[in-house]
This record gives sequence, structure tokens and C-alpha cells, in this order.
Amino acid sequence: MKIKVRKVYWGILLASIALRWILIAQGGLFFNPDEYRYNRAILLLHHLKNGELTEAGSLFFKYADHSGFMLVGALPAAVQGILDTMGIPPEETMPVAAMLLSLFSVANLALVYAIARRTGRSQKESLLAMFLMACACTMYRYSRHLLPYDISIFFALAAILLVHGRRNFSRMVACGLCGFMVFMTYNAFWTLAALMMLYAVIEVFNACRKESAGLEWRACTCWVGGLLFGFVLLPLLQMIMGQLMGYSYLQSLTNFSETITQGTWGEGWWIGWAYLWHSEGINLCVWGLGIAWLLAQKNERSTMHWMALVLVMFALLVVGSVGIQKFVVYGRSMRQMIPFVCLLAAAGLIRHPRLLPAILMIVVLQTAWSFVSVARQHFPGDVLAKIQSDYEDLSVGLAVTGPELHVDDTLLGPSRYVLINHRVLTPVTGTNAVPDGTVIFSHSHPFQSKLYQYNGLNADERRIIDSSDQSIRLIDTRPSS
Repeated sequence: MKIKVRKVYWGILLASIALRWILIAQGGLFFNPDEYRYNRAILLLHHLKNGELTEAGSLFFKYADHSGFMLVGALPAAVQGILDTMGIPPEETMPVAAMLLSLFSVANLALVYAIARRTGRSQKESLLAMFLMACACTMYRYSRHLLPYDISIFFALAAILLVHGRRNFSRMVACGLCGFMVFMTYNAFWTLAALMMLYAVIEVFNACRKESAGLEWRACTCWVGGLLFGFVLLPLLQMIMGQLMGYSYLQSLTNFSETITQGTWGEGWWIGWAYLWHSEGINLCVWGLGIAWLLAQKNERSTMHWMALVLVMFALLVVGSVGIQKFVVYGRSMRQMIPFVCLLAAAGLIRHPRLLPAILMIVVLQTAWSFVSVARQHFPGDVLAKIQSDYEDLSVGLAVTGPELHVDDTLLGPSRYVLINHRVLTPVTGTNAVPDGTVIFSHSHPFQSKLYQYNGLNADERRIIDSSDQSIRLIDTRPSS
């Protein structure tokens, strides 16, 4: 890597870390109910620390959903444990856990660069793909939440990098293990896990064709065997150990899949693209322009495998939602395609060097706008925590019907001050009257943004929120005259 390229490379990575850590400092932890799964990692280490091996092992079968996240989450949880011995309790070091987990998101940028280089792309094109992905709002905005999405994508990209390296049995086993960890870490990325394994098998067969005739099928059998062994090893262990402990891993996964009822089946073909438009804005157009330029090239086949991955992945999402109505598509479902979209867009944009500086300036401006908008978002839990010490006579309420209050008795009315919309607004069945009084302050609720609405709310819920005031606001019901 040349000195100038190295500077740009590390500049992108360091800037990406800074953006993510700024978001974490701005708040938002545990706004998403799914973030509470991280506490399982803390519980896992607690059992291991106390020598409760059976209890620790049972967590992987009792909670089969996203169990790989619990395994990876044990790393930052261990750091929290060390800080706990120094007198800093885990509830105060959750931002540290988020900062450590956000490094997977940054590592994905490095993996995209490495994949582009290993598949024969130039340094400039590889840096461009890395830069486009670094500027993708949907790839950094989740860093303020303790969620498994980026970790799952990390394993997918690692699997691709492994299959394009020097091949041997152990390397292919590692590739297969990464392939299943994609699914194990975040079950909703089943499409990504399946396609990564299919892609790996196809790449192995293509490589075998280039081997000498005497080694061709022996090498191919060894490599494919390693892939399959690695891919089925973890689920087999989970099923066997689960049965010994009285749990059914497959049944646990089935039960979990039946609890996913948010969203609407029929919206699967468009809602992801609507989410990307609200998330990326002009950058989405830049991606489309780059891909269009790439498709306009005659005899361009070197990147068509990425195009095939994107198209098949989206087709599976549509079939799973609109077709068989088994898997709801959310905005975040599109994140698994972004690395490959950026690789495609970079391959097209790099062919127009005269226009590239202007395009990059547009991308930077859009990214700055998006980041500021995301960073300024207030979260109800943070607002409640900040004002509780300032307003003793305080209670909470909701401007919608459907969600439960989920607070302790001390925050139940009547009181002088009422904080409206203190939590996630789901499910939404209608509007609710709020107390009269003077509004002391008001902040936009995250669910007033399409970025959150397109991640679980159906059309009726979105309409109710859009047509009413669902801001986070503190009301003084007895203002002094």
C-alpha cells in the first residue's frame, strides 16, 4: 500500500470511528428493545465466573435467537467486568460496550477494501468502495445501539475474504464457520448467510477448474468438504448439546420466528428502498449512477458476481415477505446489501475520473447533512433520565394508545409535570389525549422519523404518528400565573 493510499485508508477508518463514538456520546442506548439481548452476554460471563457451566451453556439453547451476538458480546462484557472490579458498575460502562462493538462496523470498511483488492480491483477503486460505504448513513447510525447487525455483516465479509485467499481445508472450515455465524449472530440475515455459502462453493469450484488435472477434484472435494463441515459444525453442536440439556435449538428458533409480527408482508418489495432514500438521500442516487455506468460498459463481467448477490438477496427478501409471508422486510434488512452495492458503484464511478471530484464533494455534503440530523436526535429514555433529578413531581404519559407505560410506580400520575412519549411507540392503535398545560420543552421523537418507522411500523401506525403530535415534551399542568 503506497504512503498516500495508506493515509487515505487510515483517515477513513479513524474518521469512521470518530463519527460512531460521537453518536454513542450523544445517547440512544437501549432505546431499541432488541438491545436488551446484550445483557445475556453479561449474564453468560456471570455464570462462567461463578463456575456455573451448565447455566452458561443453557443460555445458547434457551435463547436461540441471535445467540452468536451473546457470544461476541462477551468480549465487551468482559471489559465491563474488568471495569467493575475497579469500582465502575456495568450500567455506567454501557457506552464503552457500544464503542467496542462499533469497531465491527469500522472493520467492515477495511474488509470491503480488502475484498476489492483481493478480487483484482485497483487501490483507487477499492478506496472508493470503502469511502462510499463509510458515508452510508445506514451503516453508522446503528452504532449508538447495542445491536448485532454489523457483527453479522462482519462474518459475511470475512467469509468472502477467506474464500478468495489461499485455499486449504482449515481455511475453508473457517470460512464455513463464518458463514453460519452470519445467521447465528442475526437470524434475520438468513439470506446473507445462505448466499455467502453458495458464493463460497461457486468460487471453490471456479478455482478448481484452474488447478492441474491431477489435483482438481481432490482439491475441490477437500475445500468444499471444509466449507460444509465448518457451516454445519456449530448448528450440529447446538442441536446435540441442546438435546442433552433438555432444549430443542430448532424449536427455539421456530418459536422465535413466530413472535416477529411487526410490519406488513405486502410492503416487502418497496419499503427497503423507501428506507434507503430517507437514510441516504442523494448518496443513493450516486450509487445508482455508478451502477448504471458500470452496466453500460460492454463485456464487463468482473463485478457481475456482486450484482448477482444483490439481485438474488433482494429477490429472496421479496419472496419471503410478499410471497410466502414468512419474513417481514424492514429498512434494516437492506443493510446486508450495502457492501456489495458500494463495490458495484465504485466500479462504475471510477471510470469517470473527471466527474469523480464533484461527485465525491456531493457525497461528503450529503453525509455531513445526514450525520448532523442523526446526531441531533433525542431519545426518550435519555430525556427522562436527565429531568428526573430536576422535576420531583413528575409522571409520564403517551400521546398514542397501544404501548404500555413500562415505568415504576413513582412515575405514575397524577403530578404537576408530565413527560409525554417517554418510550418506544409500538404498537400504535390510535391517539391519546394529553394533559393541558404549558410545554416546557419539546423534542422530535425517533418514531417521527421514517428511519425508525420503516423498521417495524405498519401503514396504519405510520399514518397515526404522522397525522398527530408525537414529540417528546414536558408539560407543566399547573403553570404559575
